[in-house]
Amino acid sequence: MKPITMISDGFFHDSNQSIGGAEMVDKTIADYLNITSFVKSDSLKQIPEDHNIILTNFYNISDNIKSQIINGPNQFIIIEHDYKFFPTRNPWDYPNSICPEQDKRFLDLYDKASCVFLQTEDQANCFKANNIEAYIRNFDCSIWSSEEIQFLNNVNKGVGSRLTHFAVIDSFNPIKGTKEAIDLCIKNKWDYDLIHKVDWRSLMKNLSLYTTLVFMPQAKESLCRLVVEARALELNVITPITYGASTSHWFKLNGENLTNYLNNRSNINLTEIKKILSEI
Repeated sequence: MKPITMISDGFFHDSNQSIGGAEMVDKTIADYLNITSFVKSDSLKQIPEDHNIILTNFYNISDNIKSQIINGPNQFIIIEHDYKFFPTRNPWDYPNSICPEQDKRFLDLYDKASCVFLQTEDQANCFKANNIEAYIRNFDCSIWSSEEIQFLNNVNKGVGSRLTHFAVIDSFNPIKGTKEAIDLCIKNKWDYDLIHKVDWRSLMKNLSLYTTLVFMPQAKESLCRLVVEARALELNVITPITYGASTSHWFKLNGENLTNYLNNRSNINLTEIKKILSEI
């Protein structure tokens, strides 16, 4: 297999700061494949010709690099964490989640990619409904590292009595729906606590103290690791059943039954990524 360069809008490999779910997935893939070449999509000048490429968060990719990828000798795959063919990356901004043809972005990248990996069947259905031409594979749960799975199991086993207040994630990002979750709790007279999002391990420990998570996203999530991890910690989840994980057949699982599924699918997905890269 050729050397691999991972191209992304952001870095994760040299940071101790809190990172999002997409970056955690990318890091697990990079660790599994022993990737050491990371470049930021908006500052990259030249792609090594002898490398295959994993293109992940690429919304800010420069026209120069996009042209190099499409017209150059490098083979590449895409790990798609959201819906970048929408100008806002949010299908809910458009009637019936259909993007007008003249507004669609990155169609040439999707078409030229050796494979576009999506997170869930719901995300794949949105791509199909919008007639995105690509060779699509569905992760059907995304990717967790074995260490993350073990951590979730250990946290869950260590939980004693749980708080009766509901948990709401305190996020400055309006698409995460903190205000809407608070409004729902107030409307239904549910007592709630705001959970501050720090590093992932601390967040999981804090979340495990509760019986229920209220999460009302304002953008269509392709998966949403948060609600999946809440189920792995045996929380009830109050959320719209209209996106990603919440529509998936396995979302009814919880606790170790769910982490076993996530671990199995993660291993399958990592193996599939490696297989595709070794064949191109």
